[in-house]
Amino acid sequence: MRYVADDLLGLQILLQNMEEGNNIGTKKRESISKVLRELVNPKHGKLRATIINQGIELNYLPKSIKILKDLLRHSSNCKIPEEMEIVESTIVNFLWFLSAIATNDSSFARHVRDMLKVKFFHSEVYKKIFFAKSASHYPLLKILRQLSKNDDTASILGKEGVMTTIRKSFSLVGTTPGGKLLIIMDILSQLTKKKTNSTRFQKAGLLVKVMQVFSNWELWRGQGLLRLSKFLISTYNHVARTPSGRKAIIKCDAILQIRKFCDACPSERSFDEVLMRISGLVATCYHKDILPLDKVESPIVFQVPDAVMKVQDCGSSSDDEGSDDGDEDDDKSDDNGSDDDVASSDDSGDKDKNNDNQSSDDDMEPLKVRSKLKLSTRRSSTGDHQQSLPSNMQRQSISSQDSKLDSYKKFFTEFEVTKNGLFHRKVTETKSTPMAMSLASLVDENLNETSKPKGIPRSEHKYSWITDNKDCEYVYWTSITELRRQYSIVANSINHVAPFVKIPYPDFAFAYSQKSVENMLPTTDRALLRSKIISYISRTVGGESFKPKVIYSLDSLLTNTEENSSAKQKPLRNRDEKEIGNYNKRLGLEFESRFESGNLRKAIQVGERDYDLLITSDVNSRHHNQWFYFQVSNTVNDKMYTFNIINCTKTNSLFNYGMQPLYYSVTDATKGKAGWQRSGHSICYYKNGYKCATSKKRNCSKVYHTLSFSLSFAHKGDIVYIAYHLPYPYTRLMVELNAMLKASESRDDIIVKYDTLCQSLNKNEVPLLTITSQLDERSVNTREIIFLTSRVHPGESNANWVMKGILEFLLFGKTSHVQALLKKYVFKIVPMLNVEGVINGCHRCGLTSEDLNRCWKMPSEILHPTIFHTKMLIEYCCKILNLTPALYCDLHGHSRRKNCFFYGCSFSKSWQNKDKLELDDSKCLLSLPESMDRISSAFCLSYCNYDVRKSRETTARVAVWRDYRIPRSYTLECSYCGFDRGQFKGIAFGTNHLLEIGKDLCKSCLEL
Repeated sequence: MRYVADDLLGLQILLQNMEEGNNIGTKKRESISKVLRELVNPKHGKLRATIINQGIELNYLPKSIKILKDLLRHSSNCKIPEEMEIVESTIVNFLWFLSAIATNDSSFARHVRDMLKVKFFHSEVYKKIFFAKSASHYPLLKILRQLSKNDDTASILGKEGVMTTIRKSFSLVGTTPGGKLLIIMDILSQLTKKKTNSTRFQKAGLLVKVMQVFSNWELWRGQGLLRLSKFLISTYNHVARTPSGRKAIIKCDAILQIRKFCDACPSERSFDEVLMRISGLVATCYHKDILPLDKVESPIVFQVPDAVMKVQDCGSSSDDEGSDDGDEDDDKSDDNGSDDDVASSDDSGDKDKNNDNQSSDDDMEPLKVRSKLKLSTRRSSTGDHQQSLPSNMQRQSISSQDSKLDSYKKFFTEFEVTKNGLFHRKVTETKSTPMAMSLASLVDENLNETSKPKGIPRSEHKYSWITDNKDCEYVYWTSITELRRQYSIVANSINHVAPFVKIPYPDFAFAYSQKSVENMLPTTDRALLRSKIISYISRTVGGESFKPKVIYSLDSLLTNTEENSSAKQKPLRNRDEKEIGNYNKRLGLEFESRFESGNLRKAIQVGERDYDLLITSDVNSRHHNQWFYFQVSNTVNDKMYTFNIINCTKTNSLFNYGMQPLYYSVTDATKGKAGWQRSGHSICYYKNGYKCATSKKRNCSKVYHTLSFSLSFAHKGDIVYIAYHLPYPYTRLMVELNAMLKASESRDDIIVKYDTLCQSLNKNEVPLLTITSQLDERSVNTREIIFLTSRVHPGESNANWVMKGILEFLLFGKTSHVQALLKKYVFKIVPMLNVEGVINGCHRCGLTSEDLNRCWKMPSEILHPTIFHTKMLIEYCCKILNLTPALYCDLHGHSRRKNCFFYGCSFSKSWQNKDKLELDDSKCLLSLPESMDRISSAFCLSYCNYDVRKSRETTARVAVWRDYRIPRSYTLECSYCGFDRGQFKGIAFGTNHLLEIGKDLCKSCLEL
């Protein structure tokens, strides 16, 4: 054996002797076949693997088919019993050898198909030998299983009558638990993937046969039972794709048999997946596998001409949900949403708008008030709310913009020399004003200087918690009433795609976390998860005892022309304080989500206090259902309500590992207990039976997931807001930036400059801040630049809370750290990259249904203005100023991991071989993570990752690192959930922790 394994020639000689059987004699041929069988015996481990690889290299299949044909011919012509027995033994031995290689050859089925030998293996080999020689069962079944895994060969086998052959095979194998039965069940689960084979499966009477096999499931144990149940449910799911298949499964009581299995299902974790698959089967059989929506696409549509859509080549987001570099693609990721996340989807994008002179001086002026949308608004035939863009948009690339670099000089005026040879010293000489400031002088009959704006809370003293809250280390406003007045002005001035009807109370009250410390829940009890799934199965099979009732439908509201027109004419306000306490006992809960960052599409009452909720996909998309933010009212106190969000797309969630939804009570706020708090019981996240519509393929195997949680309300007639994570809307950003800038005007030791980087696709202002200390002739040549960006994914609101901590520390910190930091660096900060996604309640994309963190390689000035202009700022810095930024950091939220950590870029860990030829400066690359690890209690160094994957080439982190050779190019990830190590272990993230992370990041920059 060692001789054969060491030399490829050895195996070649053995096969050649098998071919020349007539020359060497029957017995010698049998001996060689025994040697071949022994060579692939599993007990030989690595030696066996070497032989198998050699067989594949030798192009074994043509020789093997020739040998089998010769052996079968010899067997049929053989008249002597003793000789026939030897030949049959030789055939069995050789089949064992062939099956071992075929099982490890991924191209086996394709090669058999190309050689037109599928019929030979089924009719000449399987039919003749399987029923004549029991010793041949295992190898023949293994070969048949390999053939059934290929769609083409499976189709050919179906036409050749393989289902009838398998039905006859059951009579020989029986129903006693064993490996042969498992292989047959696996073969059926593979073959029935083809619809035509599913029909043949029914006609051959195999449904009854597999039920007979599964009726003895109590006799199976461990992995055998797990595999058996998976194969059975997969087969049933394939058969249930046709109406006749669904009818047959129900009629023969297969569902009843499965329900009994569910009730006594083993408690091992591995069987949870089986139960989830069963829920999908039950939903399909009882026509409850389609979401209760007329269409899965978002009802909020921002229409972009097809001509523009076709030129798109930037990466689409993958869901999976989900990963984070914000690299998290919905499902498979190392970055951003996930350590192993992934959901992913593949939105094709609708695009964005803006003029070719996007970077002109006019575009950089503060945004003017618009009472109505500038874009033309119209109704589609389906009633969707749509907006149109000019049809003459042309895609432009960064590479064609070199001539425009000079227009970015205005963003770097702190480096300019005056006529006297001095550098700018006063803030007021260089600072522009944000939208909130420019709007302050504008009046409206409901919003003006002399009369208190409607909707502002009545009693200012009730909100003393804002200035008393420990999170508010820096207080930079003098009047809460004035702050809310500005909020009303800005909220009524932003452009949004769908109509809004109110200002959300928590944002209007500038809410923080109510408590400084909140504990995470324990990991979801699997018994709870199972009970939810089994309850769903029982409810679906047994019928609904409560007739479902639609309570809220965004689709219907958007098609109500009269209501939409009325909503546009009224200024947005908040009347929650006047409405709390109102209760109508004839109604259940009432829902609303038509406000900034709101997301709820439909609410269906399915029980006395049970509600199925559906959240809205990102604008122009059918993907990325994860972020939610909605209001409930007409509550009953001390009663438990259950909410099931049934169309989540990520494959896993931190809700199973201690995370809770956010809850804000207006009644509590008026009683001095304002703030967001984590709440919810019986929380679990699991697969449901609804087929996922992340692609337009009709037979999509993916399914949606359900987030289920229960809440009790403390007050009758309360108004409560429920959110995925701590909201931080665009309006709040603009108002707080205005307050920060006003408060910093008195400081003459620093430069604080506000610019409008660009306007977004829907003509909303995108802010850019510059913060540094005063420059002189000596310091201008040594001052380095740091670029910070945030919120490219709108659902990652925690990123903006970290950014808020950064801004407050840089502008109002009184420590020596701040002074040293501003003397060393110029900070260029874009606090919100995806303003459209934030405004319109998206989770991952903006108005074009593209993941903007997949557009950094070649962004369009028209379609991705914020990404384009941010990248051009970096390019200007590198090419014109000849300053390579000391740091680029993009802030994100992470949906799979806990704590806070970095993703960076290492040449040695790149997917490109040419990158590995370059040496990493480890000291430079690791300096910031190691500094954060020393300074920040929230940081987890072991979670940091420096891989450069092919799928991440278009993300900010990798594109900036590769295009501008910035070694410190990072994504900072902060968990939605909390801490699983260190001094805060078991604590949920609150606003105080996120603000502190921002401060710690600034301190860490001093050690670069």
